[in-house]
Amino acid sequence: MIFGLSTKKSKKILLPLIFALLLCLPTGCGVIDRTAAGPSVTRAPQRAIATTAEPYEAYTDAASSSADPAANRYAGFTFSGDDAIFLGSFESEIYGALWVYLQNGALAFMNEYGSIVHVIDACGAEADGSGEGNLTAQDMDFDGYTDFSVPDPQNEGRSLCWLWDRNIHTFVFSSPLSALPDPVFVPAEKTIYSVKRVTSQYSIETAYQWIDGILEPVAHWEHLPEQKKTISGAKQIDPETAILDDVKEALIILTTKEEDNCRWLCGIEDTNVVRLSYDLYDEEDQVMLFAFRGVTPGTTTVVFRYTALESGDYLTQKTYNIIADDELTLTVVAV
Repeated sequence: MIFGLSTKKSKKILLPLIFALLLCLPTGCGVIDRTAAGPSVTRAPQRAIATTAEPYEAYTDAASSSADPAANRYAGFTFSGDDAIFLGSFESEIYGALWVYLQNGALAFMNEYGSIVHVIDACGAEADGSGEGNLTAQDMDFDGYTDFSVPDPQNEGRSLCWLWDRNIHTFVFSSPLSALPDPVFVPAEKTIYSVKRVTSQYSIETAYQWIDGILEPVAHWEHLPEQKKTISGAKQIDPETAILDDVKEALIILTTKEEDNCRWLCGIEDTNVVRLSYDLYDEEDQVMLFAFRGVTPGTTTVVFRYTALESGDYLTQKTYNIIADDELTLTVVAV
């Protein structure tokens, strides 16, 4: 007996019901091809989009992310299959497969069901015209979430970069990353390497790391086709040096000469002890200022080379030991 019915009667009732349910089910199932150019745009909703996060005005500093819900720039955005240009796709840890489209100065993110989940400012991004997309996805701030970039149409060798912001649950434009030429991301070191070509034979490589959410340079290197050497016949200079130490952020200031067409370059032997906070060139006073801060207690050697911008050769060098005590107060000692 089933709910008071005889077995024969229950079969007469249940069999038609099961047959009717089978007719209502899809006739087959398939595997989503995530290498394709996204869901058919005809499936995209042709209406005002309700995104999962407040639309925002992209800002310049991705390290201290904040969104202004009042701006609500794309609250009335409507996806158009005729106007949208495919930029690429990637796997999101939050949404799964996402397809990215460029439409009227905005980036629209479509999930595998044909729904728009984010709309953000394109910040000048352009399609490459191939129809296959030019988007690159990787974890660029080493937080475990996939970020993405597209080539910067105004600056060859650079890319416009967006980082996933866990606080506001959307992608945020990163000015610091977008300013780096040819960045190479090394997750094992949590370091980004960028090479700036000064001449065809001379380039400067800089290592960057995210420190307290801020992208900071931690070391510089010179790259030359031949072994570096001092300029033959050049007069050695003895630069004036100013040191401010016994503080949390030590300063080393070195003089330059405009007619030399040279700059001081800094190399840190152990960036686990000391890191370069920033370096500045004061054109009016013709000095270069280097600021350092401690990471862990210890001692490391820091080398400065007065390097010619055209050839990459150096006139002279200055060497210091920087000591970080247990409270990370720095002391600078000339070698």
